[in-house]
Amino acid sequence: MLNYHKPRWLYETLPYLYVGSGVASLATLDHLLSAFSGLMLVSAGIVVWKLRYDHRRWDWHKDPPPASGRKMKSPVQN
Repeated sequence: MLNYHKPRWLYETLPYLYVGSGVASLATLDHLLSAFSGLMLVSAGIVVWKLRYDHRRWDWHKDPPPASGRKMKSPVQN
């Protein structure tokens, strides 16, 4: 079976790599497709960072975050 887990250092730096490579693409390349790709990379990095930030700040004792479309069970309390 394949293992899809990434090392923690790589997992944590991926949004910054997305944004950095998008900015580098925007700054160095002069083609319309490279500008579009750069903007997509920057937006993907921002979205990934925001999703991780929201998930890490979510408190189990409060209502689910507004972006959540699924209903989640609260943790079992013994």
